[in-house]
Amino acid sequence: MSDQIILSDIANEHLPHEIDQLRGTFRQLEEMEKAGAAEPSDVTTRILKNALIESFCVHARTLIDFFANRPTNDDVVAEHFGCFPALLKPNEKPLSCLRTTLNKQIFHLTRNRTIIDAKKFDVSTDGVEVLRMIEPEIERFNKLRPLECRVPPVEAPSLPSRTTTALAAKTIGGPP
Repeated sequence: MSDQIILSDIANEHLPHEIDQLRGTFRQLEEMEKAGAAEPSDVTTRILKNALIESFCVHARTLIDFFANRPTNDDVVAEHFGCFPALLKPNEKPLSCLRTTLNKQIFHLTRNRTIIDAKKFDVSTDGVEVLRMIEPEIERFNKLRPLECRVPPVEAPSLPSRTTTALAAKTIGGPP
């Protein structure tokens, strides 16, 4: 047997893991914020919060690319499981702005990083927007191929959806 992972491994183990981690880190960050750790003063709490934000962002970008049918190299995407036309458009606003922020703030050490908190990726606003886009895709994919996720869906808080203009203004270096 080959060492390559087969599609059933992706659907049964890896994809549910990505979804559970996205949802779980979001909930942990919400709990930290409710507990008053939004601006942690001690180093350990700040490191934990940053690790949770980074984990959320890693799983968010993985799922965005999966559901947008955006393969690179040997990536598996949703369309590999059957007819799953991409509704997520990573090159169109507002997703392009969120993805640029993820790349500039988390995945790449660039000159376009910011030290201005208002321009940094914020899970309570940007993360909610990501969840508003990804949770319907998870539900749609689940109809094609039922998934065994352990963490229930996140009901996006009743925040107004952010406008494309607001996201573009926040995005480091502007939209791609």
